[in-house]
Amino acid sequence: MSHDHKPESEEETLRIVNAGGKITEDGRVNGGLNLSRAIGDHSYKANPDLPPEEQMISPMPTIQQIEIDRSLDDFMVLACDGVWNSLSSQEVVDFVAERIGKAPSLSSICEEVLLVIFFIIIMIPIK
Repeated sequence: MSHDHKPESEEETLRIVNAGGKITEDGRVNGGLNLSRAIGDHSYKANPDLPPEEQMISPMPTIQQIEIDRSLDDFMVLACDGVWNSLSSQEVVDFVAERIGKAPSLSSICEEVLLVIFFIIIMIPIK
């Protein structure tokens, strides 16, 4: 169900380069953002000759229609790139599955995920 919009993916790189941008060795658009789609970041969407979906950073989401099977699917996690850059999809699923039904609320599980990410960032400094 998940598809990351990373600058280094073929489709995203093609759009970024066609819009006049480049992907640096560390996977960033023009050395800045490490994502290729966002609602904000207007300086990456300043080419007046291109429609929104063709700008370096596109505001256009990928939309999927998926039928949920309640006998197989217990929950869905919607999160920002900061979560997915720190934990794998499976790590998040395992973390939530272990706590769902035991934690006092879904928001408390979200808070725990963010605390784990905070400690990951503190313990593994960004280079």
